[in-house]
Amino acid sequence: MRIRGDLQTMFALLCVSVCMVGCTDLSAVRDFAQISYRAADYTALVDGYATFPGRQKQYAPEARHTALDQIQKDRMRQKNGLLALHTRVQEYMEALGKLAADESVNFDKEFSELETALTDSSFASEPQAAAATQLGQLLAKATTDTWRRKKIHSLIEEGNEPLQTVLTALQNIVKGAFIEDVEQETQVVNTFYAALQQGSQDRAAIQALKEWKDTHERKLKQDRKAAQAYSNTIGTMMEAHQKLYDSRDDLANKDVLSAIKGYVTQLKKLEKTLRSLT
Repeated sequence: MRIRGDLQTMFALLCVSVCMVGCTDLSAVRDFAQISYRAADYTALVDGYATFPGRQKQYAPEARHTALDQIQKDRMRQKNGLLALHTRVQEYMEALGKLAADESVNFDKEFSELETALTDSSFASEPQAAAATQLGQLLAKATTDTWRRKKIHSLIEEGNEPLQTVLTALQNIVKGAFIEDVEQETQVVNTFYAALQQGSQDRAAIQALKEWKDTHERKLKQDRKAAQAYSNTIGTMMEAHQKLYDSRDDLANKDVLSAIKGYVTQLKKLEKTLRSLT
């Protein structure tokens, strides 16, 4: 009898929790989903990564152009995989926002398109590609079963692990290859400028070269700041969603919603920074 009573109490508490979520203003969660959707739509760094080898041809001897062309082809394939991950994050955040607003999810994408993009790109590892596919399957389930706000905890619970995997993959390439490209291009520009300066005695030409170098350096500094800001953006998205996951059974808690509002404020500041740099 004691066990039966405990089970009844637990069930009653769960019903109260679900009811509270259904009746609570989850605008903070919706706002987080919306700004995260916009963040995932920021792909300027992906474009820069894909075209980096082509930009290096203006500094490299002709003997290296064929190799740079091949690297460019490889990166263009990787670009498709990167954009596929960005898209899947957007799709998840759109669903999260809809459930927070007590609207139905409408996901009808073909899994094969994304999987093909990831496989052909040779960018994502098997776990990362699997995580992206898992998110798609979750969104399809939410659509088929007509989930609404009362199921938002299920979306967060099942979506957190694959979402964190996808976001980690994106953050790693931003902190790694994207910033490495900026550092390499900065070094190349300086070396290129120094060689041209030594080969000229014309003051006007030297001044023009200096202005050229200064312009390129300013752009590269902006690119580096943008990469750092976007890495921080992804990190903030990861922290905020982890907070939702940890609190998925108590989303009506005022402290939880206040914390999510804080993350939204951080993301808005980072969004403003990115806009100023592009």
